[in-house]
Amino acid sequence: MANSEGHVLSGVHCVGSAEALTGSDGQLQTYASGYHHRLSSFTISCNVSPLDGWVMKFLATSDTESCLSEEREPIDDLQLDDDGDPVLNRRAARHTEVTTAQQTCIAIEHSMATALKDVGLQVWSSAFLLCDFIIWQRALFRDSTVLELGCGPGLVGIVAAVCRPKAVICTDIADVLPLCKRNIERNQHLYPPGVVTLVKDLNWLNDYGEFSSSPSEFGWNAEHLRLTTHADYLLASDVVYDEDLTEAFFRWLHYLMSSSPTMTAFLATEKRLNFSVDLLEVASPAHAHFEQCMEQLTNCNCDMHRGMEFRAAQIPLEFPCYNMRARSQHMGMIRIVLQPDASDAT
Repeated sequence: MANSEGHVLSGVHCVGSAEALTGSDGQLQTYASGYHHRLSSFTISCNVSPLDGWVMKFLATSDTESCLSEEREPIDDLQLDDDGDPVLNRRAARHTEVTTAQQTCIAIEHSMATALKDVGLQVWSSAFLLCDFIIWQRALFRDSTVLELGCGPGLVGIVAAVCRPKAVICTDIADVLPLCKRNIERNQHLYPPGVVTLVKDLNWLNDYGEFSSSPSEFGWNAEHLRLTTHADYLLASDVVYDEDLTEAFFRWLHYLMSSSPTMTAFLATEKRLNFSVDLLEVASPAHAHFEQCMEQLTNCNCDMHRGMEFRAAQIPLEFPCYNMRARSQHMGMIRIVLQPDASDAT
């Protein structure tokens, strides 16, 4: 949704509250992006440890030392207003005390509203869906190398890092990376020993295969490239909002999966409906373009491995909802793999 000043709001800030980040003088901090940031807290409630039988909920307070978390049943559908925006249920929160021995907080610094070009500074709803999936299938990610495209503030990468992978590589455009790096470091006490976390510059609008060789901390070296092009899992959430970027995303997806044919991609999406002046109806042209790009991907063969084709399948959203974010009927999870081309079978 957009506000009266033309800024885009993800809506995630509508759950709970967030602490404003201030400097030593008590004034709101303004970052290089020109935005004020907030610090929101997420909690991992543990039955045994943060790595065994844990769930994630959104704190109804910004205090990272608090032992209060809100519990809510997952919602399968959302009502939409006349503009196609979700109607939020603002019922009073019900709190349950959780002892400090049972919970661990994930603290995420993020912007509340940005211009469209800076939406990577916000946390978006599909990130929560992807986090749910990672938690549910955490055994998949153990001892694996995980690559995230469009990491934003880093929530998905942090949750993945808790699941005992060998390495997590969070990538996005350069303007977003300092924010992601601060969040990765802010939560490093949650990661098991030996987990490698990297934050790297990857601009989809560059030619695919063109990794930044900048000497900055976000540049790539040979070992980083080896990890990336041999990753086991590729993750992405809420990357569908601009047609040019969607096409660029699929070019990189094709290149990376072709480089590592055993890689599996998991994409979390949300079809955002808005009233179209051109069509005079509620529509989602960005998601329609995403579906066209997906169809093109699955209709082509792998460039680097003859006889292999891309296959995509929807993952039913029947896995548990470990957080307070409502799931709408317009959310989806997609699994993409490379498999032998059935038409080549003899």
